Amino acid sequence: MWTYEKADHQAAEIFWEMTGIDFQSETGLRDAKLFGGRVKMNARELLAALFKIEEAFQIQVPANVITSGTFDTYNHILEHLLQLVK
Repeated sequence: MWTYEKADHQAAEIFWEMTGIDFQSETGLRDAKLFGGRVKMNARELLAALFKIEEAFQIQVPANVITSGTFDTYNHILEHLLQLVK
C-alpha cells in the first residue's frame, strides 16, 4: 500500500532524475508549474517522468488526468497518484 510519505519519496526520486530538483527539500517548488521558469521541464522530460511514474507505481495515468490541466505541478501529480493507487 502506498502511504503519502512513500508515494512522495518515490515521486521525488523520479523527478530528481528528470530535473535535478529535490522536491522533498525544495518545498517552495512543489506548486510551481513544471514548464514554468523555476522548474524548466520540457515536454519530453515530463513524458519520460510519466512513463517512470506509471512503471514505479504500477498504474496507468488516464488521458483525462493528463489533459485536464492539473498534471502540471509536483503536488498536483502527487495528488493524482495517491488517488490512482488507492
